[in-house]
Amino acid sequence: STGRPRPGAAGLMSWLPLRANARRVSLWASLFFLLMAALGVFPLNGVTLGPVREVDLSSLGQGITPPLPHLLQFVNDSTLAVGLVVYNAGTPKLVRRGEASERSAFFLHTALVDASTGRVLRWAEWPTESLRHSGLVATPGSKLVVLLGDRVALYSDSLELMRRLKLPGPKGSVWLPSASPSGRSVLFVRASGRKPSTWAWVDANRLRVVHVWSVVPPQPQALPISDDYITFARCHPAGGRLPCRLIVRQLDGNSVQAVAGISYSYGSPEFVADNLLFALGWPHGGISILGLPKHRVLFRGSRGPGQVFGSAVSAPDAARFVVPALDRGPGLDYLYVFDGPSARLRTLRIRGVSSLAWPWWFAVSSSWLALSPDGRLLAVMENFKTVLIFRLPPPEGH
Repeated sequence: STGRPRPGAAGLMSWLPLRANARRVSLWASLFFLLMAALGVFPLNGVTLGPVREVDLSSLGQGITPPLPHLLQFVNDSTLAVGLVVYNAGTPKLVRRGEASERSAFFLHTALVDASTGRVLRWAEWPTESLRHSGLVATPGSKLVVLLGDRVALYSDSLELMRRLKLPGPKGSVWLPSASPSGRSVLFVRASGRKPSTWAWVDANRLRVVHVWSVVPPQPQALPISDDYITFARCHPAGGRLPCRLIVRQLDGNSVQAVAGISYSYGSPEFVADNLLFALGWPHGGISILGLPKHRVLFRGSRGPGQVFGSAVSAPDAARFVVPALDRGPGLDYLYVFDGPSARLRTLRIRGVSSLAWPWWFAVSSSWLALSPDGRLLAVMENFKTVLIFRLPPPEGH
């Protein structure tokens, strides 16, 4: 051996300090981003979630179009109810006395699915006369409330019929439902063109009408509710006067108040808990979370990743709610996760949802997205063919 360095050794020796410096730069950059995330400058928490389970919906048939009520509902922490409205191509398997006949144009096909295994536990179908106004409405205490046009039915967690209710009004009336975050209350709104609207407040646990109002001016859409309040916005678009004025009416219908302290400029803020309102500004506004009845602001901040935000879904047993967000394309990209009384925010990236069931109707995102009561499982319907199950980080304090 001559003792001389082998060819290329000098270049290697000169490259090692550069590699060490690159590692230092990478380390400092990582520490910088962690610090910024802790300070709230970058709201993305650096966690990416993929689905832990896929549920094939082919046994339910081909869904025609999503109804306004939910397509997905957790009846308990591990059992998911999935519903699709399909065209009547055959004889129904389950037809009960007093319900629509087998000659109905459409059927609501519903399955109970074990979210941990993806196995279908039970299956049923119900005839309905309404395509867009049939679906799963609420899940109070491991029971399932189903809307079939102008008829409402309460089923057990084994899909056994417990009670029926005919909503007030002429046969064939169109009702728009809105359920409270707990699922214990449902407000049905019947629009009649220029005539006064009818509001029917229903106790979902017992499936009975608690209050009925005739409302002027007509209200053509469902309204966000809790177990205590109804909320709606009075907008004055002339001259671009925004934001709207938020009005809250109590359950008894007698007490009405204007609400201050929440920032929004379109639609109506949503109830994400019995006394908690969530709102988004438009087009460049922030996020507001307000506690009632004291109008106490719990959270106010700017938006993070994502360009279009959908409706929130709540976990009634865990003080948690999530808001889905689209970035580019038809898939789900991010979840805003709010935990606890302090409304702590975490932003999670979602992987695997390439095509939502109804992406251009994203504001009604609660139709294709559900959160388990304990806040640990998220179900997303993908293109009417598959339900994807995601496992979320535990709620804060649990």
